[in-house]
Amino acid sequence: MQTRIERPQTRLAAWMRGPGISTACVLAAVVGCSDERQPGGPEGAAPVEPAAAVAAAALPGWLTALLSSLPAEAKPVWQQCQAAGTMQPSGTPYVVGVNCRMIRIDGHPRRYVVYVPNHPNVAGGADVPLVVMYHGSGQNGEHFLLESGWLEQADSSGFLVAFPSGLPYFVLSEARMQTQWNSFALAADIDPAVKPAGYPALAPWPASDVPFTDSLLTDVIAHAHIDTLRIHVSGFSNGGGFVSRLAVEKGDRIASAAAITSPYVTEYTPPTLIPYFFGTGSRDSHAVDQINSLLLAGQPAITELPLDTASLFQYASVRQRIDTMAATLDLDAGGVIVAGDPTWTLMRWTVPLPGNTAGNEAWWGIVGGLTHEYPRGPGRRLPQNNPAGFDGPRTFWAFFRTHPK
Repeated sequence: MQTRIERPQTRLAAWMRGPGISTACVLAAVVGCSDERQPGGPEGAAPVEPAAAVAAAALPGWLTALLSSLPAEAKPVWQQCQAAGTMQPSGTPYVVGVNCRMIRIDGHPRRYVVYVPNHPNVAGGADVPLVVMYHGSGQNGEHFLLESGWLEQADSSGFLVAFPSGLPYFVLSEARMQTQWNSFALAADIDPAVKPAGYPALAPWPASDVPFTDSLLTDVIAHAHIDTLRIHVSGFSNGGGFVSRLAVEKGDRIASAAAITSPYVTEYTPPTLIPYFFGTGSRDSHAVDQINSLLLAGQPAITELPLDTASLFQYASVRQRIDTMAATLDLDAGGVIVAGDPTWTLMRWTVPLPGNTAGNEAWWGIVGGLTHEYPRGPGRRLPQNNPAGFDGPRTFWAFFRTHPK
C-alpha cells in the first residue's frame, strides 16, 4: 500500500526554487515537443506550497557520522533539509520539496536526495514517473540536484527525481580519492586496499551500488505515488557507465535509460531488454581518445567526432561500439535510421533480431560542440554549456515519456 505524499504546510527555502521553464521544443524533428508546464499548475490555479515534515528526532550514531563526512557542496542541501524536517532515514514519507534520505547498505551509510515538485499531478495524488540521476566521477548527487536541470524539468513536467551519491575510491589513473559508481570496469580502475573511513571489513568492495539502487527504488515506491511502469535512469560519464550496468541487470524494474556515455564496449546478455538513449559530445575528450586509440592505417587523429555518419562510421572504434551495443540489446546493427540537423546527429536502431519481442530501441546522439559535460540548454538555473543548446533533461525526458515499461 503506497503512502500518500503529505500535504505541504510551509514553504522551503527560496534558494531551492528556480524560475519556471517555458514550453519549448528541443530539436523537434527528432524528439518532438515536451509537455512542460510552469510550476504551480495551470494559469490561475493556486500553487501547492512546499512542506516541512515533522522535525527530525535525535539521529543514531551512523547517521551523525554520515553528516559529518559530507563534502562541502553537499552540506547546504542537507542543512536545508534538516531545517525543513526533511532529513530522514529511509522509510519516511516524502513531501513536496527536497528530501534528504539515508540508508545503510552492507552496514555502511549511503545517501540520496529526492525532489518532489510542486506540480498538480503530485499534489493530486496521481501515480507519477520517477527518474534517478547518477553523477559523474568526483561529483555527488547534491551537485546534480542543483546544476543538471533535472529539478527544473521535474517542476515543469510533474515527476519525482532522485539524486544518489557514490562512494569515494582511490582511482589509480588520477592518483587520488574521488567518488565513483560501481560500473562494469571499476574494480580494475581502483586500489582495492583503500576504503572510506569506517567501511565494514567484510562488506563487498567495490560497493554494492546495484542493491543500493534497488533499496532507493523500493523506498520511493513505498512512500510516494510512483508509476512503476515509468521508472527511468540517467547518468553522466562514470554514472553513465553505471546506468549501462543497470540497463543490463535491472531491466525488470527500469523502463528506459538515457545517459551521456558511449555505447557498450563489451557484449552483455540482459535478462530484460529496455530502450537506451546514448548521448556523446563531439568534443568529448573521452570519445575522441576512444576513436584515436583504434585508427586504421592512414587515418589521421581527430580532435572532434564528425556529425555525418559517412565519416563517423569509418572509424573502427565507432563500428565496434555499434556492433557491441546492438548485440547487447538484441538489435540489428545494420538497421540504423539517421536524423538530426546541422548541430547534432541521431542514430536509431529499431529492428529487433529474431526472437526479440521486447520492443526495445537503441538511440545514439552525437551533439556538436559538447565537451565532457552533462548537457544543459537554455532556460535552466545555470547557463547553457554547449553551443547547440542541447539539453539533457529536456531531451531525455521526451525519450522517457515515449518509452514506458
